[in-house]
Amino acid sequence: MEWKGSSWLYRLLLLGAFFCLSPNFGQAQDVERADWEQISKQYDYNKEKVKEEKEEEKEEDQISADSSIDTPSMSASTKNILKYSLFAVVIGLLVFIVFRLVGGGLLGANQKISKDEAYLLEEIEDNLEEANIKTPLEDAVQAENYSLALRLYYLSILQALLHAGHIVWKKEKTNGAYIREIWSHPARPLLQKVTRIYEYFWFAKGANLDRTEFSRISPLFDDMLQKARTPKAKQQKTNA
Repeated sequence: MEWKGSSWLYRLLLLGAFFCLSPNFGQAQDVERADWEQISKQYDYNKEKVKEEKEEEKEEDQISADSSIDTPSMSASTKNILKYSLFAVVIGLLVFIVFRLVGGGLLGANQKISKDEAYLLEEIEDNLEEANIKTPLEDAVQAENYSLALRLYYLSILQALLHAGHIVWKKEKTNGAYIREIWSHPARPLLQKVTRIYEYFWFAKGANLDRTEFSRISPLFDDMLQKARTPKAKQQKTNA
């Protein structure tokens, strides 16, 4: 009897506990269901977003591929042609600038000489073989126009080399070209020296050549002028 009473009491306690806990249990189920629905929605959204991003990437790749097809790349040979063409243009410009600044034509131009002097020099250069250089050279020294005198001195040397058969005169040729033409001439080192002197005073110092400097360098020009007058045939016979 005692055992039966305890059994019924135990059952009543369990039943009461069940009714007390049942509302919270239902609420917990509702919370878990709501959370799961929210997570499911978010997961579905993420899947859709990833899918859209992949589709956009495919479209961009397709556009890039189409662009590469529509715009053919430049061939290696065409690139080389363009590169060497540009290189040739740059070199040509540099050569032209150096030629104009250092030795354009034969003698270049001195901006400090007068128009009359420039005309005189042009007349001599146009007809160097028959030109009278001695008289204007003496006049320039008398007038103390030593810059003009030095240029006429150099033209006299070239005229003597022309008459002796050592060079072929062309107005557009450079001083270096005439030096190469007399490479076997004994006076070639002296011509190189007077050429450097002439170019220094004509191009670098312009008309600022004074009496003292002219008196110091003129003997070298006289010496070269005398050696330039030696005929080529006689020179070859002497060397033999």
